[in-house]
Amino acid sequence: MKSVLKVLILLFILSVAAYFISFYIMPSVTVKNLTNVNIQSANVSLPNSGLNFGPIGAQRTNTIHYSLKQSDGVYQYRFTLDNGLVALGECGYVTNNEIHKRMEISITEGATVVCKSGT
Repeated sequence: MKSVLKVLILLFILSVAAYFISFYIMPSVTVKNLTNVNIQSANVSLPNSGLNFGPIGAQRTNTIHYSLKQSDGVYQYRFTLDNGLVALGECGYVTNNEIHKRMEISITEGATVVCKSGT
């Protein structure tokens, strides 16, 4: 009975560890709203998927992890702000199996977009 309990505890610990390690391995996109206006909708398209961040409040941030399996291409973004401004464009480069890649897309006053990529 004790050995079954030990195995169950070990399996639980390994499952939790795998869950948190996956967040380290998976690439992500972070959208930072550095304006004083809410973003109504924030979308970032990748070669093999699309990320819908939904609304992002003023001075707020949202992060989404995405699949390692991507074709070569660029990050394409489209942000619609509450004040009617729309920011769209592309930045950075996506390739297959980019472990722990971090793309940060910040929107500042006047719908100016700044992109930073890191690992």
